[in-house]
Amino acid sequence: MIPKDLPKAELHCHLEGTIPPSLARKIAKRNNLKLNSDLFENEDTYAWDDFASFLEAYDAASLCLRNSTDYRDITYDYLAKCAAEGAIYIEVFTSPDHAAECGISYNEHVKGVAQAFDDAERDYGIIGRAIVTCVRHLGPERAISVADSFLENPHPYFVGFGMGGDEGHMTFEDFKPAFDKVAKAGYPCTTHAGEHFGPETILDAIEKFAADVSHEIKNPLTSIKSAIETATKIKDSGKRDQLLTVILDDVNRLDRLITDISDSSRLDAELSREKFEAIDIESLL
Repeated sequence: MIPKDLPKAELHCHLEGTIPPSLARKIAKRNNLKLNSDLFENEDTYAWDDFASFLEAYDAASLCLRNSTDYRDITYDYLAKCAAEGAIYIEVFTSPDHAAECGISYNEHVKGVAQAFDDAERDYGIIGRAIVTCVRHLGPERAISVADSFLENPHPYFVGFGMGGDEGHMTFEDFKPAFDKVAKAGYPCTTHAGEHFGPETILDAIEKFAADVSHEIKNPLTSIKSAIETATKIKDSGKRDQLLTVILDDVNRLDRLITDISDSSRLDAELSREKFEAIDIESLL
């Protein structure tokens, strides 16, 4: 078991997916909404049995959200639980598209999440940051819209851009304009690949997408750098010094790995597309 007093970072959690059934019911009641009974398997569990039904449950649970206060509450609830496990830095994926479906504007969505980050830092000393994500199965036009909102409304707590959703919808090439726009502005990017359809979607991302495998390494690197910047806020000087030492070592290690992994991944992708022919080895001997 990992000691709770060991400083930790929590990465790659989808904010809307952190809503426990009890909190979903509470927020829905507050907003005079009734959630579908088939959304829950029991009091503490959502009902789903494959990736498609998981996405449906994820979307349905998110419908309880109706304003910035709701986003503040689910974010704060998640950070409080992470802090109880010893986390001092968390980085979540958050979806303006899910907020928009509930009638929440981009800025109201940001306001709620940012307020929770401030409140949790005040109450628990934990630092929160967010990666804005577009939803693949909503299409490239929505992705560009989310990218534009992200770039036109910068916030220091919103540090990167990504994409999740159903990999069966379109190719990475279709979403490249949105990611190119964000990458050109200097923000780190990432994407989900290989979750449902296997390695071919990873190869597609490597070959065609602005956010290649190296970004999967660079995102933790960005998180570590952010943690360094905020480590001075940790009250315990011993833990702060220990954290800084570990982080600096990881920064140097990851920096060396990025180029090697990126080059080898591209080479693997190229080789996978090659056509091979049988060779008569005996004739060469």
